Amino acid sequence: MDAWLDLAERACALGGLAREGLAVQPVDHGKSGAQVLRLDGAAPAILKAVPATDDGAVASLAREAQAMTWLAGRARTPRTYWSGELEGWRVLLTERLPGRPASHLPAAEAEGALARVAGALAALHAKPLADCPFDQRLSTKLAAAHTRLDAGLITPEDFDGRNRGQDPKAMFRRLEARIPLSEDLVLTHGDASLPNFIVPSEGQVGLVDLALFGVADRWHDLALFLRSSARNFPQVDAVAILKASYPLARIDQRRREFYRLLDEFA
Repeated sequence: MDAWLDLAERACALGGLAREGLAVQPVDHGKSGAQVLRLDGAAPAILKAVPATDDGAVASLAREAQAMTWLAGRARTPRTYWSGELEGWRVLLTERLPGRPASHLPAAEAEGALARVAGALAALHAKPLADCPFDQRLSTKLAAAHTRLDAGLITPEDFDGRNRGQDPKAMFRRLEARIPLSEDLVLTHGDASLPNFIVPSEGQVGLVDLALFGVADRWHDLALFLRSSARNFPQVDAVAILKASYPLARIDQRRREFYRLLDEFA
């Protein structure tokens, strides 16, 4: 941990943050592959670090920083203090938003939190998308999934419980057989799982982990929101909450299942 503290102190110095009394704590949720540290001190922050030699991880971290910059003023996202290379790591140092991840709230607060997250998704999905430079349309996602599959980066042990252990190539054939004929395009978070929504005691819900942000079918977000809600708060009727908090004509079960399956290859 001393090495991470040293890295954090150097990043804070470059980002103009105070280093005195700085403490670091690993963040143990999410699956981005980055080392994520919670920085406690005069200016609470989040530090993400990936090996500078990992081109894919570096590109993902860069996309996240660019997405946060583009979304500033459109949604509640962290501001960036500093980004660059340090000691063989590519580092992104950002503001730590006030509140707690929706996944980590007490069960008694779950219904209210899920309604607020659904409202945050509705607000994001309602934003104009004409000038968004981030493409996450289905053709882009399928091409990325195919590349990961061919590179051997899809492991059956990482699949959801109902798919765990299945052959990735067979799973991909199932995916291709279910491709929707059209897309309902909106601005999407891209990884709309509950850990990626920061719920404050009051005010706007924050969006984090935005490397997959971009123009895509709204059901990519909604499918992952429902999956994550069921996983974190199985006692709560997330479908009913979504219907009440999001302007949705109906639950599109086919798209819901398709985008949940597609996420296995993300």
